[in-house]
Amino acid sequence: MYQLAHPSGVDPVQLFVETCTAMTPSPENVGLVRSAASLFHDVLNGRDIGPLRAFVRRVDTTRTDTDVEDVIAAAGQSVIDETQPSAMSDLRGLVHRVAEIERAALAAVTRPLGCMRPALAG
Repeated sequence: MYQLAHPSGVDPVQLFVETCTAMTPSPENVGLVRSAASLFHDVLNGRDIGPLRAFVRRVDTTRTDTDVEDVIAAAGQSVIDETQPSAMSDLRGLVHRVAEIERAALAAVTRPLGCMRPALAG
């Protein structure tokens, strides 16, 4: 939905954080999303997921004001936005791969069942 409101000259990461997450669009939060997106790119390029999992654990334990799930969702969307697949099937494959990476990264953070948020397909 935020793509429809995405005028040129506006930072898409900041716009996504502002409109699609519960995070405040502070420079620090946008920086967290950019760091996570960089780690996503590394995993997509065949590197180990360990650094992304460590990042998730660090954000989850040190940042009480930021939801790590929002950071990962915004980073995943940023990766999808930055990648220009040539065909719809490539886009679907990218979305599925990003979702797999999100699930694997968030598995590093264990939560009691009462704290789980439902995933929305879109």
